[in-house]
Amino acid sequence: MKRIVISRKGFDSSTGKKPSRGSPIFDDGTIFSIPVHIDNQSPHVFKEVKYGGINAYEAIQYVYSNSRKKVYSENDVCHFDPNLSLKPGLLGQQGTGQGELEKGGVDKGDLFLFFGWFKTYRLTKHKKNLDCHHLFGWLQIGKIVQGTKNIKDFCEEKGIKHPHSYGLWTKNTLYVATSHLNSRFGVLQNKGSGYFPKTNEKLVLSEMENKRKSIWKMPAKYFSEIGKSLHADNMFFVSNSSGPCKWLKPKQLSINTNVGNWQEMVLNSADYPNLERWAYDLIKEFG
Repeated sequence: MKRIVISRKGFDSSTGKKPSRGSPIFDDGTIFSIPVHIDNQSPHVFKEVKYGGINAYEAIQYVYSNSRKKVYSENDVCHFDPNLSLKPGLLGQQGTGQGELEKGGVDKGDLFLFFGWFKTYRLTKHKKNLDCHHLFGWLQIGKIVQGTKNIKDFCEEKGIKHPHSYGLWTKNTLYVATSHLNSRFGVLQNKGSGYFPKTNEKLVLSEMENKRKSIWKMPAKYFSEIGKSLHADNMFFVSNSSGPCKWLKPKQLSINTNVGNWQEMVLNSADYPNLERWAYDLIKEFG
């Protein structure tokens, strides 16, 4: 596991129709990442996307319950990606995002941690109402399929639908999960990919004391030694990335992620094994 990729997915202020909404943290703490709306190039509509007992259109109705107008319909096409409800889980990437992964040397054995904008919409039993960047799933790469024809053939062979087997994409790539999570810290059976079903403060990336969800505070248990290093920015593997590629305040373990419309943050877990320990512990405890 030489790379850990923190990957931005789902409903966001930069995607979809207005007014924008974050994905929901439900009353019981369950989280659900709503896939982004897309006009074409996808086999899925909102009403067909379901995991963890929740339907994507039901989640949309929940987050827009106070909206005067109907923003989305149940038959609107959506980009259900990553799809971690499948076994193995799948992630498609293309264009600039895939270019970032290639520059970072992302390969088999590396790990994606997926996050998005999540929000509580009602007063709940939780101690804090949240409006934050929140991890919602993971995928360890077991196989990489490149090119639209090869992706179509793979999906047809497996009898599955995926948006990257439809339409025209540049640098079209499909990442297929391992069956088990393989780490230097141990093997987690049947945990090669999956969703974090419930919210927990350890899954929140945003610094809770900061009003801007784009300012992250990384956990000291895993990141303090990195932050003290003279070469702390070497944790970010792609130094000329369009996304975050340096610490805001390394000794305070803060990262400013408000640096444009980015998707992939590639981190160097080969030289900083505590990154892998962090991810492994999250999946073991909450996955």
